[in-house]
Amino acid sequence: MKFDYFYNEQSESYSFYRTPKVFFTDDRFRCLSSDAKILYGILLDRVSLSARNKWIDEQGRIFVYMTISSIEKSIGRCHQKSCKLLDELERIGLIERVKQGQGKPTRIYVKNFIVVCGSYSKKYEKHTQGMEAQGFVRDDQGVFQVPVDGKLLMEIPSEMIPKCPDDGSDMTMNLRADDSFVEDGGWHRASAAYSDFIRRHENLHVLYLELGVGANTPVIIKYPFWQMTLSNENAVYACLNYGEAFCPGEIENRSLCIDGDIGAVLGELKK
Repeated sequence: MKFDYFYNEQSESYSFYRTPKVFFTDDRFRCLSSDAKILYGILLDRVSLSARNKWIDEQGRIFVYMTISSIEKSIGRCHQKSCKLLDELERIGLIERVKQGQGKPTRIYVKNFIVVCGSYSKKYEKHTQGMEAQGFVRDDQGVFQVPVDGKLLMEIPSEMIPKCPDDGSDMTMNLRADDSFVEDGGWHRASAAYSDFIRRHENLHVLYLELGVGANTPVIIKYPFWQMTLSNENAVYACLNYGEAFCPGEIENRSLCIDGDIGAVLGELKK
C-alpha cells in the first residue's frame, strides 16, 4: 500500500478524531490503554453532534448515544473488549453512563478532561503510589502489569493506610478473615431471610446462580451452592465467572459454567 505526501494546506481538508494531548503527557492518564484513549476521542467527537441535536439534560449537560455494536465497528474490537474499554473510561472518570430503562439507549456523558476535581486527583495519585510501592510496573500503554520476574512486595507505605475517623486506628476491608468482621443488624436480617428462603425451597426446583464469586471465601457461597445442588435432584447450579467457571464432577450434569466477562455475557443475553 502506497500513500502520497501532504502538500501545503491539504491536512486541513480532512476530518480527524481529537485525542487530548494531555492523555500522553499527564501522569494521571498514563494508566489508560491506547484503545481507551482512542474511544474517548470518538466519543468526544460526538459531543458536537449531540449539541446540534439538543441532546442536553435538565441540568444543561450534554450526553451522547453510542451502542456497543457502533463501538465495535469504530475501533475494530470485539464486544467484550468494547465493554471493557467503556468500563475503563468510566472507572477513571472520563465518562458516565446512565441507563434509561428497558428498550431505551444508555446515555453517555463525556466528561471534560481538563477539569479534574481535587479529591479525585488525590485519590488517583494515592492509587498510583500504592501500585508502584507494591512493585507493579507500567507497560508501553501506561497500564500497570506484574513485573517480568513476578516479584511483588505486597506492601504499601504505612502512611497510605486509611485511618478510622473515630480513634485514628488503621482500617482494613470488611472481610471474614478474623473476628473483626462486622455483623450489624442489617447483616443479621439479611442472613435470617436467606436461611428462611433456603429452608422453604428445600428439594424444590431451584437455580443456584453464582456471579463472579472467586476463591477468596468459597465457604460463603460457592461450596454451599455445590452442596445444596448435590443434595437436591431438582436443583441446577449456574456459574458465570471470568477465569474461574467450574464445578465438581458430581453435579456436572446439572450445572452450567460460563467463563466470561459478566457485563459482556449479560449484554448478549439481553439482545
